[in-house]
Amino acid sequence: MCKQVQQQPSKESVRNWLRARQEQKGPPPDGQQIRRELGWGLVRPLRRR
Repeated sequence: MCKQVQQQPSKESVRNWLRARQEQKGPPPDGQQIRRELGWGLVRPLRRR
């Protein structure tokens, strides 16, 4: 049985994203869009043989 684990972006990538986002005008994107842009999602771990 494979469990899915949460993959989190590095702190540095989040900081870079926030800096770039602050330069843009308009409301912030929804949570789903933020996770997509940062590559933050569920991934399947590699199976050990």
